[in-house]
Amino acid sequence: MSLDGGSCWGVEWNEVFPLDPDAGSAIRLFRHLVEHPDTDALEPILVTGKTLLVDAHHGDALIERFNGWLQSRHLTATCRYKPTDSPQIYEVTGEGKDWSSRTYVRMVTEAFEQGITRCLVGTRCIFGEGWDSLSLNTLIDLTSVTTSTSVQQLRGRTIRLDPTWKRKVAHNWDVVCVAKKFERGDVDLRRFIQRHDRYWGIVPFTQKDQILQDAKVQVGRLAGLNVPQPSNFQPSTSLLIHRQRGQRLEISENIRQILGRGAKPRHPLV
Repeated sequence: MSLDGGSCWGVEWNEVFPLDPDAGSAIRLFRHLVEHPDTDALEPILVTGKTLLVDAHHGDALIERFNGWLQSRHLTATCRYKPTDSPQIYEVTGEGKDWSSRTYVRMVTEAFEQGITRCLVGTRCIFGEGWDSLSLNTLIDLTSVTTSTSVQQLRGRTIRLDPTWKRKVAHNWDVVCVAKKFERGDVDLRRFIQRHDRYWGIVPFTQKDQILQDAKVQVGRLAGLNVPQPSNFQPSTSLLIHRQRGQRLEISENIRQILGRGAKPRHPLV
C-alpha cells in the first residue's frame, strides 16, 4: 500500500491523520507479522534491495544456515545479525565481494523452498519479474500497481507449476482500505477494480453463485450500496478465508475434471 503526502482540500494530510515515519512501509508490516503469534509462527523474513530482516526468535539458527549456504556455494561472503529498534527483529548484514541483494535473495528463496520460512515480505522490484519460487501458492498484494502487465507479472509469482505438488492451487489476495467519510476515501477500491479489469480466471459453475454473492456483499458494503450486509466486516472476511481454506482440494479436483485427463495446463488455476 502506498501513501501520498501533500495537501488534501487545503488541509495537510498529516494534520488530519498524523502518520508514523514508517507508515505504509514493508518494515512496518513485517513488525506486525513478528509481533502476532499466528503469523510469527510462519517465521517471516523481509527482503528489500537494501535490507534483510529476520525474526529474532530464530536469528541464531538462520545465521548458521545462511552462512552454511554461502560456504556450500563457495561464495566469498559471510553474514551476521545485529539488533534493531525492535527486540523481536534482527537485521542481517553481510560482507565479502559476493555479498549483494542478488545473493541474499537467492539464499532466502531457497530457505523458503525448503520450508525454513513460510512467509516472505518483499518489494515488487525484488519479487517481481524474473523471480521464481515453485512452491509459492499464496500472494497478498499490497502494491498500488494497476497496469495489466504489472498485475500479470506480480500475480504470476504464485501460478508456477510445481512438479512435486500436483494439486497446487494459487490463492491471490488484495487488500483494500476505504474511508467513507472522505471525498477520495475510495481510491483503493477504484484501484482494485481497475487492476482486475482485464484479469480473468475460471471457477467451477457450482461455486459461481457463492463467489458472486461474496463479491456483492463485500463491494456493496465498501461502496455504500443498498445490499444485504453482515453485522460487521470482520466476521464475513473470516468466513471467506475459512471457506477458501477448505476448497483447495475441491478446486484442484474440479480443475482436473474441467481440463480432462489428457490436458496439461501451463499454469495452475487461480
